[in-house]
Amino acid sequence: MRTSIRETRTRGSKRKCGLDGCVEVEAAYYSVPPGFIGQEVPVQWDDLYVRILHPATGQLLREHLHQQQRGRHRVAPEDRSPKTPPGVLELLARARRAGTHIGTLCEAMHARYGAEAVRRIQGVLGFLKKYGSMLHFIRRMEQEAQVSENKQYKDYYSQVKKLSKLLVDEEKLQIELKK
Repeated sequence: MRTSIRETRTRGSKRKCGLDGCVEVEAAYYSVPPGFIGQEVPVQWDDLYVRILHPATGQLLREHLHQQQRGRHRVAPEDRSPKTPPGVLELLARARRAGTHIGTLCEAMHARYGAEAVRRIQGVLGFLKKYGSMLHFIRRMEQEAQVSENKQYKDYYSQVKKLSKLLVDEEKLQIELKK
């Protein structure tokens, strides 16, 4: 009778801890203890676990089950801070300056998803930065944010993403018509 031995290959590198308090490994996010935002921490992973080590001592800080779904977060309960980090407050202030409803949309995402919404908020602000010179885009994004706020969509970010795709397609069509 033949038994199967599972071989696991450990990989590792240094990863920067983002504003959401997580490091990215293979398009999934894993929490790091508070106090490491903005710092590079050594991370080791295999098929089963992701291990986050202390940068100076190499001591194990966190061990998470390896997440197989892209974009998902694994956050240890003790890593959830009751206070919003200053960098996130600054990000929300930038969203409010971008427009009343956009600020409300980003605050609603943060209220619903917590630190996991930080990357989504950065995405919204990235759309605005990329298409900021197009006034109609900002106005349409404001309108969509207001609609999202009123209808309480389950996923605000998907609505903004859908709108951005429509607007990009619309802009390409206008460029082609001008030729």
